[in-house]
Amino acid sequence: MKKLTVTLIFSLLTISIYAQYLEPRKDKNGKIGFVDEDDNRITLFKYDGVGYSGDGFYGVKYNKKWGFIDKKGNEAVPPIYDGVIGFKDGIASVELNGKWGSIDKKGKEILPIKYDNIISFHDDIAVVRIGDKYGFVDKSGKEITSFKYDNASQFMDGHSRVEINDKWGLINKKGKEVIPVKYDDVSYLTDGVVTVKLAGREYKIDKTGKEIK
Repeated sequence: MKKLTVTLIFSLLTISIYAQYLEPRKDKNGKIGFVDEDDNRITLFKYDGVGYSGDGFYGVKYNKKWGFIDKKGNEAVPPIYDGVIGFKDGIASVELNGKWGSIDKKGKEILPIKYDNIISFHDDIAVVRIGDKYGFVDKSGKEITSFKYDNASQFMDGHSRVEINDKWGLINKKGKEVIPVKYDDVSYLTDGVVTVKLAGREYKIDKTGKEIK
C-alpha cells in the first residue's frame, strides 16, 4: 500500500464524470478548487491534488498531506495524512508515517494507525498485515485472529482463505478454522462444498472435511 495514494490522483476529466455535486477546477497558479454545476465557487483554490474517493467524498491534497471533503465542499477530514484510500461503506484507509489505519466519515479512528497493510473491508472484516504476517479485524477494531498467516484473502460469504507454510484452509468470521490449513489449495465455500488440492489430487469436500464422491 506504500504508493496507493496514486489511486486518488485521477485526471480531472475522470473526476468530472463521477462528480454529482462538485467539479474540480484549476486556477492560473495551478491550484485546485471546486465549483458547483452553476460554476459557483464552493471551496478555495488551494489544493495540490484531488481524487473522487467514493461515498460522495473527495480526497484532497494540501501542503503534501491528504484529507477529505464532502459533497458540499466541507473539509470533513483535515489534510493530515501521508496517504489515503477512498471510502467504501463509510470507511477509508489512511496512512501516517508508513503505517495504516481506518477512519469513518467524521475522521474518527476505526482501526488504529499501526498496520503495514490494510485490505478494504469485506463482510465487515478487513485483512491486515503487521510485518510479514496477516490477521483479521472487524469494524469495531477487534482483532479476530492472531497475526500468524503467511497469506490471506478477503472474506466472501462468511469465509476467508488462509495460508501457513504453503498450506491452505478456510476460517469463518469468528476466526475459527472450518477447513484445516493442510491443503495445497482450497476454494471458497460454495453451497457447503469446497474444492481442495492435496498431493497433486483435486477433489471436493463438505464442511466437515469429508470427501464428496
